This record gives sequence, C-alpha cells and structure tokens, in this order.
Amino acid sequence: MPQRFCQHLEEYGVQFVKTEAAYKAFNALVDRAVAEEDTSDLRRALERALDDWQREVRTLRNMFMELYNAGRILLPKNALNRHHHEPGHMGQARCSDCFRDIPRLVYPEWQLAHNGAVNFRGEELDLDLPDLTVTP
Repeated sequence: MPQRFCQHLEEYGVQFVKTEAAYKAFNALVDRAVAEEDTSDLRRALERALDDWQREVRTLRNMFMELYNAGRILLPKNALNRHHHEPGHMGQARCSDCFRDIPRLVYPEWQLAHNGAVNFRGEELDLDLPDLTVTP
C-alpha cells in the first residue's frame, strides 16, 4: 500500500490520519442519529465526536501552519489569500524537501446549500428541531 505522506512529513501524516478517523467516527454517529430515535446518550456521543473532530482539525491546521512557517511545506502563490477559495483555483501543497503533494482533507458527506441548509449525504438535516431528523 503506497504511503500518502513522504518521510519528511511523517508526523503530520499521523495527525492527518487521526483527523480523518475522527471525521469518520462523527459521520457514523450522524448516520445513527438520522436512522434512530434521538436519545440523550446518542446526543452526548454526537457532541463528544464533534468536539473530537474539531480538536483534531485544529491540531492538524496548527501543524500545517507550523510546517509552512518553517519552510517545510510549499504552497501555490496566493494560497493563503482568503478570496482564493474557489473550486479549481487552489493548487496543491507540497513537501519542500521532495515536492510530493500533500493530501487535503475533504468532507464529501457534508454540503452547505445556497440557502444555508445543511446536507448530509445528500439529505437536508433539520437542525432546528430538538431531535435530529432528515427531511426529504
């Protein structure tokens, strides 16, 4: 199985895998919440999973910026410009030692509709109700 990260960014790769795992665990709980009756145990588990995922993402982003600031990661020109986050506009981050591409985190299960609705796996989540439900 090919490595997704070069040996120069091995520690970052470990954190990346931890962050992906936290994301998958959160999604598994959202799947349960959508399919099952809302319980206080499930709600607490969802909150913990969301907190875990957010903490791992924060750690990964901090590591990325530390590596970038140390010159260990190369970014395309204007990559940190907040106005360049349009699809197809970003290039790929690379290791400064071997120029290997650095994978990006993606969240394909979640979309935000133009009207602000939150969609999970293509279904709109009704987040205003006390229990988590999916509307068709």
